[in-house]
Amino acid sequence: MNIRPHLYVYVSVIALLLFICANPLYAITISSSPVRPTVNQPVTLTITSTYTATPSCDILVDFGDDSGQVSAGTCFVTPCVQVLTHTYTVPGQYTIIAGENANFCRVSPGGPNPATLQINVQAVCAPMSITTSSPLPPGSAGQPYTAQINISGGYPPVSLFQISGDLPPGLSMNTSGRISGTPLSGGTFSFTIMAEDACPNGKQSAQRTFSLYIDQAVTMGVTVLPSSFTIGRGAPTTKSITFTISSSSLGNVELTSSIGLFMAGENVVGEIHSPLNISITNGSGRITESIYIPIAVIKRTENLGVAKIAYQRIFSGQSLSATARSNITITTDAGAEFRISSTRLFFENNRPEITISSNQPLPELYAEIRHTGTGLLKGYWEVDGKIFSNVFKHIPNVDRTIITSPSMPSFPTFDPGTHVVRFIITSPRENIDFPKVIYFVKPVAHTKRLPIKLVLPQDNSSLKFTSGEFKWEETNAIKSTTYLIEFRNMIKEKAIFSAYTTKKSYRVSDDLLEKYFKPNQNYLWSVIGFDSDDEIHGVSNPFKFFFMPRNSK
Repeated sequence: MNIRPHLYVYVSVIALLLFICANPLYAITISSSPVRPTVNQPVTLTITSTYTATPSCDILVDFGDDSGQVSAGTCFVTPCVQVLTHTYTVPGQYTIIAGENANFCRVSPGGPNPATLQINVQAVCAPMSITTSSPLPPGSAGQPYTAQINISGGYPPVSLFQISGDLPPGLSMNTSGRISGTPLSGGTFSFTIMAEDACPNGKQSAQRTFSLYIDQAVTMGVTVLPSSFTIGRGAPTTKSITFTISSSSLGNVELTSSIGLFMAGENVVGEIHSPLNISITNGSGRITESIYIPIAVIKRTENLGVAKIAYQRIFSGQSLSATARSNITITTDAGAEFRISSTRLFFENNRPEITISSNQPLPELYAEIRHTGTGLLKGYWEVDGKIFSNVFKHIPNVDRTIITSPSMPSFPTFDPGTHVVRFIITSPRENIDFPKVIYFVKPVAHTKRLPIKLVLPQDNSSLKFTSGEFKWEETNAIKSTTYLIEFRNMIKEKAIFSAYTTKKSYRVSDDLLEKYFKPNQNYLWSVIGFDSDDEIHGVSNPFKFFFMPRNSK
């Protein structure tokens, strides 16, 4: 037996063991606690390094989560044990690297250098559930609807899906659990929704079945009275219109219309900026509006070549809407509805005031009635606030009617002082002012009238043919309480318009301008003042003014 080969092996092993004892292993090792940490849980890292000689070596550590390198400290002994703590905020697989800082290491540790450690950070996935209860809030067909399915717990992102049943037609749900849309039909609907999260440790899911009731569509209807009427082209008109709105819902609804529109086809020819609010209770609501149709609206309509207007209002609220229209036909004054547009009172001197002596017969007094259509007029003469004589008169198809004061009995003139006469129309009823005239019964002697000074416009002024203000003043210690402003045509020497006011000014509106005045003509204006007893207190001299042609600068 040849023992040489076996002896060689034994000698080699003994030599290797003697070498290891004389030259111990040196290296870097990394350990973690816990071995499988979770997100936001502190991780303790132990770095152990050994050296061949007394070291002076700085150890750098990279946690593998882009937080950057940190120094574990400098080793001065071997073996060197260093402990660090780190917290991971995102789950995943991380590689921890520990190695010498070559710039600050006199004796390097043995390999591996650097050393690595794989660590798996687990996510914290809270238990997940759907917290929204069933049934969902009810809705109505034809009305926008929204609802939110909420969850608790889980690991984001969490997605929600409909896995069975049917949502109401017109509704859909996104992955965030928001149900939205406009239901197309009513009924009770049942469906199941599942929520699924993205937990890295394994997806979690939860599900719940919901019911949703959708009421049938709410319908609304609107009735307008009158649905149509006629007006004359020669005068402004005031008309009462009643809107009645019905709803299939028995709940309370508040509807608002911010503006009324006069429509000639698709063109807006006028507006009424007066909001209306109507309350729908137990399925019905009603409101009445008095509309004023000025001459300007009629002219704009005729300039478009049409003779029909629609007065329109849109009532809306709580996602409901109803459009109301009343159709208006413009016709000749004779063919229009019997309406009173204005009245004017004057004596035979064509003025609204006159002075007579005691017991002298009062001159005839006239009521000029401007109107459209034909019909029976009812009214009465009033003297000093008391009914003096009733009037019943059929008005023919003309634009103006003159009614004369009664001759028997005649107006009283035995009582000195100021007396006020009005002609009151009771049918047809109109929202207009009824003017008054004054006759002054003078005793043997009467008080001297004080002067009133006209201020604007100045005498012989040229004015643009547009609305404007007339002003005057009194320099006397005792002022008038009421004023009568009168306008006269210079050519015909005839009063064309007068009005009472308590102010020291009067504005001629566009409607009055178009009705009583013409451009390129001369006029006179004057003012009479009355005291608190309606006696004439002051009188002005007349001033002349000229209305320039239209569009003059």
